[in-house]
Amino acid sequence: MTLLIAGAVHSQERHSYRPSEGFVSSGRTAELIAEAVLAPIYGKAEIEEQRPFKTALKGDVWIISGDPARRNPRYMGGNFEIHISKATGEILFLTHTK
Repeated sequence: MTLLIAGAVHSQERHSYRPSEGFVSSGRTAELIAEAVLAPIYGKAEIEEQRPFKTALKGDVWIISGDPARRNPRYMGGNFEIHISKATGEILFLTHTK
């Protein structure tokens, strides 16, 4: 009996708010998400070294990349690139060059 009741509760569709402009409506929000994802992987200092970020909206995808050479022309590392869905905030792509 418990399984039938639990199944009935989970089958009910629940309303979820979706902003008309998407969950990631600004470049600044996209950058904050990128930092939150990238810092644990590459280290906060590495990501900070790549400021200012290049941020562009292409269709429904925010593309954020680091540009360490603009800040330090002698920088020898690579740069990150991350793609974030404007609608959902999902990380669609992530790489870091060497």
